[in-house]
Amino acid sequence: MAPMDKNKRKFILLGGGLLAVFALAAILLKLLGGHADPAGDPGPLATRQPDTTTTAETPGTASDSVTGAPEDAVETGETAGSENTATGGEYQAPDFTLTNNRGETHSLSDFRGRVIVLNFWASWCPPCRSEMPMLNAWYQEIAERDDIVFMAVDLTDGGRETRDAADRFISGEGYSFPYYYDERQAGMPSAAELYYVQSIPATWIIAPNFDLYYQHRGILTREQLDHYLAGVQSYAAGAD
Repeated sequence: MAPMDKNKRKFILLGGGLLAVFALAAILLKLLGGHADPAGDPGPLATRQPDTTTTAETPGTASDSVTGAPEDAVETGETAGSENTATGGEYQAPDFTLTNNRGETHSLSDFRGRVIVLNFWASWCPPCRSEMPMLNAWYQEIAERDDIVFMAVDLTDGGRETRDAADRFISGEGYSFPYYYDERQAGMPSAAELYYVQSIPATWIIAPNFDLYYQHRGILTREQLDHYLAGVQSYAAGAD
């Protein structure tokens, strides 16, 4: 067998080297080009800047929650409907100001001193629709109480969800609770962005001292709601 030509050996070695460089570059791009999961960031929710706009995937998903993150966002991987406990006393609830269907404008901080049930929803979201009868029945029980408030926030993006769509849904179902339009204001993050809402329905339980206490992703049952409220009320009593 004739010895390999020197030039031919050079080309083979050069080609192998280039392939190795391209493979290494691809691995580095994969490692460095991913998106960070906001839920894995240990920083306080009240001080982190929003890094995603809450939009929506195709309506009609028959799961416990509908993903509300953009296509390039990373899912949290948490089970829909699971309980997520915020460290009591460590994170304060981010404040925001919205107008509701009754024409009233309120800041979340207007309700400081009361337990706040903060629920994010949209009329096109089937899981949100599923939990609404329970939430409405519960609201009718607590509507006259001065120690607790229900703040239902509609993801009113002006496209998939409009004020008219939300109003038609609530009116058609005969629900009585007030609900707030989460419309983007110039230069300001939406309420959903402040609370890192990546799927709906999503519910936060906020203690009277404005501590974030519980976060629940997915359909909320009455048993779960009662459990969370008992926990936060016990925590509030101990914090006094």
